[in-house]
Amino acid sequence: TIQMSEDAFNNIVNQEDKKGPVLQTAVIAAIMGAKKTPDLIPMCHPLLLSGINCDVQLLDQLPGFKLIVTTKLKGQAG
Repeated sequence: TIQMSEDAFNNIVNQEDKKGPVLQTAVIAAIMGAKKTPDLIPMCHPLLLSGINCDVQLLDQLPGFKLIVTTKLKGQAG
């Protein structure tokens, strides 16, 4: 869950943010994080990922977004 000010939320939703495509950057960061899991989590062995899916949901009441990342892998995980 990504929480922010109402002004920042409205700028992102209306694509008026000066920083560029904020949500696309969050999705790219999620994909990169999934690929780097063994480097980021101590004692985690490399995983043979076969797919990464990122869904972004708007949370008007927060204001903010919910980023849901789902991965698929081949091979054994533990």
